[in-house]
Amino acid sequence: MLDKKQLTKNRIDLEYTFESKKAILYITFVTITLMGVFTGLWINGQKVLALVLTAIIFVLSLILYKKTKNKMDELLRKLEDLN
Repeated sequence: MLDKKQLTKNRIDLEYTFESKKAILYITFVTITLMGVFTGLWINGQKVLALVLTAIIFVLSLILYKKTKNKMDELLRKLEDLN
């Protein structure tokens, strides 16, 4: 039977894995979205709108990524404290 410390480590590890997958999804999403929005608007001659929307999407994605990264760092600290 697993002791409480081992169960806590496993739970934190699962949370960390989930957060890392979220970070990868954010990076993938922002790359695909930025390429589509920027290219579509640029081709249609709306260059200013393309740049503005690209900047907004980039900033929002960066904020989400930073929050996820901070959560991952917090989980790593919890794991280190358990050892």
